[in-house]
Amino acid sequence: MAGTILTVTAVFKWCNYVWLQSILFTLQESNVYLLFLALILLGLKLAGVEPVAHWSWWWVLSPFALAALWWLWSDLSGRTTRLAAMADEQRKAERLAEAKKRLHSGGTKG
Repeated sequence: MAGTILTVTAVFKWCNYVWLQSILFTLQESNVYLLFLALILLGLKLAGVEPVAHWSWWWVLSPFALAALWWLWSDLSGRTTRLAAMADEQRKAERLAEAKKRLHSGGTKG
């Protein structure tokens, strides 16, 4: 068990910055909320929870279709590429500001 936790921790430390940043970017800048709503509605329908259990499957599955249409529009319109480019520019500016700060403070990191 300890080996598994150590391995998971090592893997998380290895890729946490890029992975976490991409998830936060996705949640912040897109319509993932429709997908979460769709999953919740699907779970409620399959579990038989009222009132969702009596809804038509069309109503329950429609957020999946709306999310797919949103992502299709986002990709075709170039929105996804623009947002990714903006995020890259912001990361570049932050790295440059940090490098300038380190240069003025004597070159030590932190």
